[in-house]
Amino acid sequence: MPLCILPSKRGLLIKQIKEFTLDSIGEFLSQYAEKSESVFWLSSPDFERIVYISPAYETIWGRKATDLYTNPSSWLDALVLEPGEQYNPITAMAEKIAQHGSEARFEETYRIWRPDGEIRWIMDRGFPVYDKHGNCCGVTGVANDITQSKQVEDALKAAKSRAEFANKSKTDFLAKITHELRTPLNGILGNTELLEDAENITILQKDTLNSIETSGKHLLSLIDELLDIATLESGRIELEQKTFVLNDMLQNVYKQCSIIANKKGLPLYLDCNEKPQHVVGDEKRLKQIIINLVSNAAKFTHSGHIIIKLTLINTSDKKCTFQINVIDTGIGIADDKLDYIFEKFNQVDDGLAGRSDGFGLGLAISREIIEKMNGHIKVVSKVNHGTSFTIELTLPNITEQPNTENKEFLSRHILLIEDHPINQKVAVAMLQKLNCSVDCATDGNTALKMFKNNRYDLILTDISLPDIDGCEVTRRIRSENADIPIIAVTAHTNSATKRTVYESGANDLINKPIVQAVLKEKLLAWQ
Repeated sequence: MPLCILPSKRGLLIKQIKEFTLDSIGEFLSQYAEKSESVFWLSSPDFERIVYISPAYETIWGRKATDLYTNPSSWLDALVLEPGEQYNPITAMAEKIAQHGSEARFEETYRIWRPDGEIRWIMDRGFPVYDKHGNCCGVTGVANDITQSKQVEDALKAAKSRAEFANKSKTDFLAKITHELRTPLNGILGNTELLEDAENITILQKDTLNSIETSGKHLLSLIDELLDIATLESGRIELEQKTFVLNDMLQNVYKQCSIIANKKGLPLYLDCNEKPQHVVGDEKRLKQIIINLVSNAAKFTHSGHIIIKLTLINTSDKKCTFQINVIDTGIGIADDKLDYIFEKFNQVDDGLAGRSDGFGLGLAISREIIEKMNGHIKVVSKVNHGTSFTIELTLPNITEQPNTENKEFLSRHILLIEDHPINQKVAVAMLQKLNCSVDCATDGNTALKMFKNNRYDLILTDISLPDIDGCEVTRRIRSENADIPIIAVTAHTNSATKRTVYESGANDLINKPIVQAVLKEKLLAWQ
């Protein structure tokens, strides 16, 4: 083998190999195996004899190599197995060799225990060695100690599990709190709505009731924000996929927001002259986002106007891409605050009116929901010149328009199942205003008896009842009558509750607090 002898700075001679031979490669690999922290091994094809084991074996296994040469099966004695476990890496290797021959490759992860009681994780990779005649002459491989990386991996999994559990606990806690808060709010807002429509009410009384209603709705919006952000963080939020008319939705937003703008003496304009688009998506959440943007615009605009604008970017038989802009002439947002405008628990300071109401969650929730719809939201603003929020979405487009024929409202005989006395009183009053006759049951068993002895056009049932819950009542009624409409009422708004409600056989669901217009809409839908 030709060699070139080079002088070393330390007076040593360094051999530079000009040409590798099998002997020189073998020498190199031999030295590498002897000094490596990995365990190099070579066994006979039947694993009955250890031909070679590198020195790192004694460091990692804590056992003598001579013992392994004498008794190869002692290697198996070091395996850590669960009670009743029959796992054997050698058997797994042998099966792969028998199945794939020279192409066999195996990678096994297992645990070993050292004589000092320490347990280590091992990653073992190997393959069979064949001679030029095609005969298997041995099995070789490399084993590495992966205990440290395994510990890091287990720690990360444990931390993730703890975080997921904590997040779920937080979401469940908030869901329970919102349920408990919604129940009294149902009574407050429901009775307020009924009193506002009463005859002979004075202007002062109406103003007082309006203040109560405004405060109650504000409290409800805070409750919804907390629940929404917790649900988004848990990844359990589910978007509805229903057909709606984009233009009609914006007209509805305009009607609701006109009241907000008028209170501040601000003109609200709707630029929605595009061809009506029937799209599929979560109308309720999109509507809430736009109302939130308009409410923010009104809050920070003291003169000028607010515009809601719809622009169609691209439409086809299958998809509709559009933009919705909410533009105001308000105080604007400073450049340094635009960077975190969509972050949680951040609020923009109004230099005139103090900090805004709420938790600073509205825009954060809006962005996460829009992104979950595969869209995006952005903001452009200039101090003292106003702000423009732009939502861009692509939703499935329905070219065949659904039947929107108005239905005439008819009186109904309704079974109301509600155990809370105030909520029962509110629901009865609302139903009677809709020309319905109402029978009341305060628990599930009473309701089932009343259902058997009377004929009803519709059943309105609370989910939380003192004996059997509303879902069980629904299941029992549905087993006897597959046609009667059943509408569930609940203060829980999470997707799991909704899924349970519909799986029990209910046709529809109303969230508390009950609103007269929503109740009428549901009754019309199921007459």
